[in-house]
Amino acid sequence: MKQKLLLIGIILFTILSYSCGKKLSFEEQLINDISKIDRIRACNNVPEGAKITNVTFDDLRPTPGTNMYVVWVEYDYTISGDTTHIKNSYVYFKHGESYDFSKVVGGCDD
Repeated sequence: MKQKLLLIGIILFTILSYSCGKKLSFEEQLINDISKIDRIRACNNVPEGAKITNVTFDDLRPTPGTNMYVVWVEYDYTISGDTTHIKNSYVYFKHGESYDFSKVVGGCDD
């Protein structure tokens, strides 16, 4: 019985610790996504290791009847002293209080 209670306690502590972690602002999340999501980097030719700066974005615009949001983003990336300006739209899905980049929809304006 004590082992079961200990196991339940460990599981609850792990869940609580994970859910109480630092939440990223949407801007921080965008910078992180631009830097790390291969689809975004490939669509905009952002080299790995590039420094992302000057991120600006419009309000998230909901798509009626869905949990899908479109956001227009502008940013610069710098690598080897050369700076390139990017303007593109990305699709995010809202899950509770957070937003997840859509790996299925959007990312490239071709």
